This record gives sequence, C-alpha cells and structure tokens, in this order.
Amino acid sequence: MKFLIDWINTTLKHEHIVVRSLEHDLYDGLVLHHLLEELGSVTLEVEKIALTEKKQQLKLTIILETVNQLLHLDENELKWSVNAIFKKDLLSTLHLLVAIAEHFQPDLAMPSNVKVDVINIEVLLKFVNKHVEKLGLSINNVDSQVHNVNFALELLMEEGLLDTPINPEDVVNRDLNATLLILYCLYSKYKTKGHEKQK
Repeated sequence: MKFLIDWINTTLKHEHIVVRSLEHDLYDGLVLHHLLEELGSVTLEVEKIALTEKKQQLKLTIILETVNQLLHLDENELKWSVNAIFKKDLLSTLHLLVAIAEHFQPDLAMPSNVKVDVINIEVLLKFVNKHVEKLGLSINNVDSQVHNVNFALELLMEEGLLDTPINPEDVVNRDLNATLLILYCLYSKYKTKGHEKQK
C-alpha cells in the first residue's frame, strides 16, 4: 500500500495533495478526480469539491464511469463499485488503483509484492464453524451473527492474537470490515499452526 500512496503523492505533488490512507482519502472522489485528470489528461464535468454525501457519491459515480470507459472494462469485469469505494472498502480501492496505474503508467516499476489477496468469506465461515461447533454454535452469516464483541474477544484472548487494533464499537455496529479483520487474524494464525503441524 505504501507504494501506491507514494505513487499518488508523487503524481499529485504539484497539486499539494497528500494521501495518508487509501480508503479514507479516496472515498469521496476528490483525489481520484485529480489523479484521473493528471494521468489521463481528461477533463471531468464535476465539482472540484463536493461537500454533501449525495454530491460526493454523484461525483464518484461520474469518475468511476469515466475510469471504466477509459480502461475498456465491462461491468462484469469490475472489482470495484461506487458503493464499495464510498464505504471505504480497501480491497476495492486497491483493485481500482492498481488498474489505473497499470493502464496509465504501464512502465511504472510496480514492486512484485504489490498484489491484492482475496480471502473468500466462505473459507472464513468454514473455519469459524469448525472451531465453534464444539460450543454448539453455527455461523451462517458473518455480518449478522459474528458481531458479538464478547465472542470475538474470547477467541482473540484465547489465542493471544490481535495484530491490528480494532475498535470494539465497529464490531458492535456490525462493521463488516472490522469483523472480517478479526476472523482473518484468527484464520491466519490457525492456518500457520496447521502448516507447522503438517511438517
């Protein structure tokens, strides 16, 4: 991610735009607007600064439609959406930026470790069910059933695992990204243990 942040900051340095967080700084379309105009020499008929949520979403819609046209992508090929970018979905934002960079600057020396890993939610559900069935629990829907903070914290405390600080309120408010981050940490630790046992 640092590579992409540095790339954006270098590209937009003369605009005095500084990006610190991909998902938080790109969701409203402002940075994407400047990036697209700079890289694609495209003039977009949108407000420079959209102040309301509705105007930000409209601006983002126009920008992403333009990106999709410039990249010659059909809707079924897209790995991002207005809704996902606006909700600060990091995975969608990464897919979008990598596609923009590869299209407009194909000679950009992107490090070999710049890739987007996707962990399937079904894999996480299967993993969780395998470990909680002894408690008589079964999880069918990550969003609505794994929002209990006590349940998540018990799993984390049991294994002494918390790689990334997570706001408990996000989990209580059913923030899917926070829930998936907790499950991914657990999955990664157990997956690593499983590989060590097989050796």
